[in-house]
Amino acid sequence: MVNELPQQKTEISITFLTDPELRAMNRQYLNHDWETDVISFPLSEVGSEEPLIGDIYISYDRAVVQAQEYGVSVENEIHRLAIHGVLHLLGYDHETTAGAEMMRQKEDYYLTIDLPGSS
Repeated sequence: MVNELPQQKTEISITFLTDPELRAMNRQYLNHDWETDVISFPLSEVGSEEPLIGDIYISYDRAVVQAQEYGVSVENEIHRLAIHGVLHLLGYDHETTAGAEMMRQKEDYYLTIDLPGSS
């Protein structure tokens, strides 16, 4: 799989919220009245020459529950959710089965590689 992470300057904030807080954001900004694990808001145009800028919101409550369900550490699940959020900032979505499968493959890939500066 090709490394497609941005090579230019990147500014991404990650904020941890509770289930009720992220559900309120989901309802307010996306018109979805349900709990979710991660929401991303790109603040720059996907594919533009400008730096990738965006905000990622993760429900810590969901991360704990999902880590238990998947049999992984909470840290691992938070990493997966952060990667998922970045993929959304890069323009990926999971509105189709193929899109969801592609995102899952990319999440799995980025969870297993050593990125520069990660050690």
